[in-house]
Amino acid sequence: MSADVSSSSDGAGELSRADRLLVNALAEDGRCTFDELARVAGVSEATARRRLGALRRAGRVRVRAVIEPVLLGLPVEAVL
Repeated sequence: MSADVSSSSDGAGELSRADRLLVNALAEDGRCTFDELARVAGVSEATARRRLGALRRAGRVRVRAVIEPVLLGLPVEAVL
């Protein structure tokens, strides 16, 4: 899983330092818990949860899961 940071379409400007740390940690390991994310960003778990929720609602962060087809029992993969 990864986190994509979109450009600001709502005029909100740059991400705060804590938000950038949260997003970068998720981009590196999309399975991070809120507790782990909070430690990385130097904020409380509640703040990490609230900030990521706000970033998702604003469309600044999107969650995308990438799964290997073979893990689903699909023997062939095609990229078009």
